[in-house]
Amino acid sequence: ESQMGVILRYPDEMPGQDRVVAQSGQSVVGQESAPTPKVTIGMIGAGGFTKAVLLPALAATKTPVQLKSIVSAGGVTAAHAARKFKFDFCATDYRAVLDDEEINTVFITTRHNLHAAMVAEALDAGKHVFVEKPLAIDYEGLEQVAEAHRRHPELQVMVGFNRRFAPHIQ
Repeated sequence: ESQMGVILRYPDEMPGQDRVVAQSGQSVVGQESAPTPKVTIGMIGAGGFTKAVLLPALAATKTPVQLKSIVSAGGVTAAHAARKFKFDFCATDYRAVLDDEEINTVFITTRHNLHAAMVAEALDAGKHVFVEKPLAIDYEGLEQVAEAHRRHPELQVMVGFNRRFAPHIQ
């Protein structure tokens, strides 16, 4: 049966648990010897796009980055990605990334309804942010991000648009 549209409903609260697992292995990628990379990444979200596109791109970069922590709600996908891409830690609570003072850049690739609040929290935690589209799903979320950025204008926010090359978008 054909459908006119689809309505997605998301829970109002963000998931959060307190499991953190240390991984073994070198976490600096992109350069043979990088004693102190300038970009230390915390990845919030470990879904298919993250593992198939973003993490391989980061691993292939010539710019040295440290993959410090990766988070997923259940932990299994984060643990797998942590092993495969050599993150130092994996966790189930995204606040582990925000509370880590060594992390200066946060990638947010979670469900759409979580983006705005997480971006605002990351900015308030003093982190640069890369967030997959959409930045927000409503005007309230957009204003929440704008207010956080006004408080921290020195921080960068970038919105990725992974469908930019799709035939329908073209």
